[in-house]
Amino acid sequence: MKRILIFGASGLVGSELVLALAGRGHQVIAPAHAEVDLRDVSLLESYVASVEADVVINAAGLLSIDALQKDPLPAWRSEERRVGKECR
Repeated sequence: MKRILIFGASGLVGSELVLALAGRGHQVIAPAHAEVDLRDVSLLESYVASVEADVVINAAGLLSIDALQKDPLPAWRSEERRVGKECR
C-alpha cells in the first residue's frame, strides 16, 4: 500500500480521509499543526522530504471564517502553492 501524508488531518475533511485511507490499509502520516506549520516554508520543505510519502494531500484550512468569507482566494492560493511547490 501507499504512504500518504495528510495535512489538516484533524479537520472535517482530513479526519475522514485518515479513517478511509487507513481503513484501506494505507500508511497514513498525519502531522499536527504544531508539528508542521504550513506557513514555515523551510520546515515544510524538510518535513515533506523526510516523510518520503507516495501521496500528499493538503486538507488544511484557515480557522478564520470571517476572513475567508471576505477574501477566500489569496488564502487558498498561498497554501496550495506552498504545499504544491514542496511536493514536486
